[in-house]
Amino acid sequence: MRTEYKTANVIHVKHMLHTVMRQWNVLLVLAAVFAIFSGVVGYMQKQKEAEKIAALPDVEQKEITVTTEGFYRVKAVVEFEETLKIQKDYNENSALMKIDPLHKWGCIIQYVFSRAEEEEDVKKLIDVYYAQMSHQQAFLEINNGLSEPMNEGYLRELITFETPGEDMIVVKIMCFSEERIEEITSAFCGYVDGLLGEMRQRYGSFEIEAHVGQITEGVDMQLNERQNTNRVLLINAQDGLMLRQEALEGNEPAYLKLYREARLRDDYEDGQPLIQEAPVKKKEIKVSLWTLKKQIVLGGIAGFAIGIILLCLKYVYSTRILNVQNIEEMYGIPVLCYVDKKADAKVCFEMTAVKLALKNKETGSGRKLALTGTVSGEKYSEFFQTFAAALKKQDIVAEALGSIAAAPEEYKKLKDKDAVILVEKVGESRFADLGRVISLCEEVGKPVEGAIVVE
Repeated sequence: MRTEYKTANVIHVKHMLHTVMRQWNVLLVLAAVFAIFSGVVGYMQKQKEAEKIAALPDVEQKEITVTTEGFYRVKAVVEFEETLKIQKDYNENSALMKIDPLHKWGCIIQYVFSRAEEEEDVKKLIDVYYAQMSHQQAFLEINNGLSEPMNEGYLRELITFETPGEDMIVVKIMCFSEERIEEITSAFCGYVDGLLGEMRQRYGSFEIEAHVGQITEGVDMQLNERQNTNRVLLINAQDGLMLRQEALEGNEPAYLKLYREARLRDDYEDGQPLIQEAPVKKKEIKVSLWTLKKQIVLGGIAGFAIGIILLCLKYVYSTRILNVQNIEEMYGIPVLCYVDKKADAKVCFEMTAVKLALKNKETGSGRKLALTGTVSGEKYSEFFQTFAAALKKQDIVAEALGSIAAAPEEYKKLKDKDAVILVEKVGESRFADLGRVISLCEEVGKPVEGAIVVE
C-alpha cells in the first residue's frame, strides 16, 4: 500500500535562524539598499522643509496700542531715561567730577582796569570785559587752545568770574592736575591778551594789569559736597527709572521700545498705535550626511530586519529540503550521512559505507542496493559515483540509478534490487518529489535504507 507523506515543512526555529544568518551577504545588501533609500528620502524631505521655511516672511507685523494712562507711564520712563543719560554722562566725563577735593589745583588771576582820564566810566568797561570773558565765543577759543579740548559746559565749571571791586575782575580756575591747570590758565591769558587791541579800538585807551597767582594745591570740601550731590542725583534718576519701568503694564513695555524712536518723527501723535516688526524664528535646517545619520541608521536596521523576515518566510514556505531533520521527521527515513560544505564528501561516503558493512552481515553481503534520489543529471552524478565507489570498497553491490520518478526505465531497474539508498541535496531536493520517490519504492516492496544528504 502506498503511503501518503507530508509535503509541508516542519519548522525548527533554531535551524531557521541559523540558515538565515548564514546568508549575511543578502542581509548586508538589503541593509545597504534601505539605508541609501532612507537617506535619499530623508534628504528630499529635509530639502523640501528647508525650502518651505525659507519661503516664510522674515518679519511679522503687529499693532501695539496703549491707553492714555499707559502712554503717560511710557513717556515718564523715556523722560527719566534721558535724565539718567545726561546725569551719567556728566558724572563720567565732566572735569569737575574728576577733581579730587583733597587735592584740588587752583589759580587766581586778577585783572585791574584803569583810565587815563578819571571822569571816564571804568565800571562800564569792566561790564563789557566781563561779558566778553564769559561769552560762549571766549570758551570756544580757550578750548581750541587746549591739547585735549573738552565740552564747553564742562570748561565753564572750571573757570568762574567775580567783580569784587569797581576796577577789578577776578578769575578763578580749578582743575584736577597741575599740568592741566597750567594749560587752561595759559590759554585763558592768551585769549584776554588778544582781546585787548579790539577793546581799545571800541572803548578808547585804558590799561589792564594782569596779576596771575601761583598754582596751588588745596582742599575744597564744598566741591566734595557738590560732587556728592551729583552722585545722589544719578542714584535718584536710576531709582526713579526703575520704579516707572516696574509700573508698566500689558503692551506698555513693547510700546516703550517703539516709542523711543517714533517720538522723534514729525508725523507721530502722542499715544497713537505703533507697528512692531518682530523677526520670524526660522528653524535652521542643514542638509548633510551627518543630519541624515538617524534616517540612514534606521533605514539600515529596517533593511536588515526586513531581510531577516523575508528569508524566514522563504524558509517557512520553501518547497525544498533545507533541514536534514525534516527527512527523518516527515518520512521516517534515517539520515545515514550529512555532508556539509566543510566536510570532505569522499571521506564521509567511505565512512558511511563502512557503517553499512558493519551494521549486519545481511546488509553488507549478497544484497543489491539502488542509489537514487530526487536530483539527477550530470550536475549530481559525481555524488552517486563517489558513494557507489565507496560501497564497492566494502564489497557492497550498489548501482546508481537516475530519477525513478521521472524515467520509467530507471524505475524498472528496482526489480532486481533489495533496498534503496537515497542521495539528496539540501536546497535542491523537493519535499513532494522525495515523497513520490519513497512511495514508488514502497509500491514495488523495496525498503529505503536511509538517505545521504549533501549540502
